[in-house]
Amino acid sequence: MAEYNLWVKYNLQEVWVYSMYGLDGMEQEGMAESGRKQKCAAEDSIGQDGEAAVRAKQCESFAECRESLQEAGIQVVNLKKALSEGATPRRNTLFVTDAPQVAKKLLTANLPVLGILLKENEDASFSGVQYLAEGWESITPSYLEKVYRRCCGLPWQILETKRCILRESIEADVDAFYQIYAEPSITAFMEDLFADREEELRYMTAYRENMYEFYGYGIWSVVLKETGEVIGRAGFDMRAGFAEPELGFVIGVLWQGRGLAEEVCRAILRYGEEELGFTKVQALTEQENTASLALLEKLGFVLDGAYEEMGKEYLRYIREWLS
Repeated sequence: MAEYNLWVKYNLQEVWVYSMYGLDGMEQEGMAESGRKQKCAAEDSIGQDGEAAVRAKQCESFAECRESLQEAGIQVVNLKKALSEGATPRRNTLFVTDAPQVAKKLLTANLPVLGILLKENEDASFSGVQYLAEGWESITPSYLEKVYRRCCGLPWQILETKRCILRESIEADVDAFYQIYAEPSITAFMEDLFADREEELRYMTAYRENMYEFYGYGIWSVVLKETGEVIGRAGFDMRAGFAEPELGFVIGVLWQGRGLAEEVCRAILRYGEEELGFTKVQALTEQENTASLALLEKLGFVLDGAYEEMGKEYLRYIREWLS
């Protein structure tokens, strides 16, 4: 397989939609074609009626959005119609609306909500709604899955390699981290975990909120496909005083010597370039850490100089992509 594949396993089962502009009432069959015809008719008939053209474009965008969700196996439900028929949402449901007042009611009921920003509601307030999308055309199945996971406190799935899966770390991973970091060779060149497990759990919760949610990336958990075990951590972090994201990685001693660190790091670097738009990444390591130095050179990093932090000297390596 390629160095990585985006790992998309949908937990989201249903999207309940409410549109105060009637888009959710479009007939399911032939929606995209209907939207395109409305758009063409509006453009051909007027010189003219800008509102008609905007309306037709919205219909087309909504129809295409709905089709893409259905192709991904995510059911789209008309919220107003479903409630009138006494239907109840499944457990794995996200509510999507372009109506601010409806969004507020859903939030009051502690339901996961995505607000849609349109020209027609640009003066309205989606106060309290944490996630907003610019128009129906910006919605994709993977985007909704990410919003749903954020709303429900679930980790994002990042990517998969031939042998590993990378996902955001969660509090349940902490025990596996303690087992990995118990090896002296691991903490010889990296900061140890907190001695107090409860303090480490609090740190993990804060990291998820402050790093993953703010940057959209971070240091992720490495899961071995064969067994489902958490075998390490790898990803991008931000170090104070530097503009470039920093590659970090650790694979537990039990799983070393199999080329897993190289496999995972190559995938992460490609992901950083293709999905995150990075053009330059750094990595810092101590001169005595010969295994990491060798891997960085394999990955295409070049020595940029030395860096001192808290009385310890590090070698700074840089990996750049030509534009």
